[in-house]
Amino acid sequence: MTIGERIRAKRIELNMTQDELAKKMGYKYRSSVNKMEQADHLTLKIISKVAKALGCEESELMGWNDDSSQVHYIDHKAADAAQKMMKNPKLRLLFEAAADSSEEDLSTTYNMLMALKRKENHDND
Repeated sequence: MTIGERIRAKRIELNMTQDELAKKMGYKYRSSVNKMEQADHLTLKIISKVAKALGCEESELMGWNDDSSQVHYIDHKAADAAQKMMKNPKLRLLFEAAADSSEEDLSTTYNMLMALKRKENHDND
């Protein structure tokens, strides 16, 4: 969906005409709104102006809130774990450091973590 299509959809959702939106934005004619609704891209200044007139966030008009732009995880358990990890400052630091690590370093780190987990499980038995 283009930004113009999202603007049109939001305007219709609010039962607003092109004339009404144009007036809210300070334009005399609806043709300005019509051009925006046909657009594939707009300047941030215009997007902000439209969002304010429609009472929504710029991100909504840019499609950043669409389900289609969200990452969908097959393994919801892993997704939940990843979200929790990113909230923990120490684990986040570890994750960010791993992004620049070699495959060998990652393998060594993984083996160390698995050994610690086995030890922890053994100690809890």
